[in-house]
Amino acid sequence: MSHLAADFVLQNSDRPGFLFLGVDVRLADGSRHEVDLFGVHGGLVVAGEAKSSPQEFDSAQLRRDVGLSKALGADAHLLVCSRAIEQQKVVEAWELCQQNEIQLAVVEQDTVRWID
Repeated sequence: MSHLAADFVLQNSDRPGFLFLGVDVRLADGSRHEVDLFGVHGGLVVAGEAKSSPQEFDSAQLRRDVGLSKALGADAHLLVCSRAIEQQKVVEAWELCQQNEIQLAVVEQDTVRWID
């Protein structure tokens, strides 16, 4: 459900775009992965993970997700949850995005926040 909610929130924001939900990908090294959200939003390639519970975003999950977004050539990583995400987790995701030179968009409940 978080996937569909994220799509709805992003489609109703001030930046046009589209998302594919639940995409299986193969990277250049041959490894296969699944990404919850992949598309274009506001002229940026975006990729990310959607969870129904913010507790599912542990450090290992965040590293995996941001790393996958970077490997897919995304300009921005989407951190999506149907409930509020702890600020500590948002900061951790932002730091990982900074290290990978990509932007972060947090989609929670019915809002999207671009973290610079």
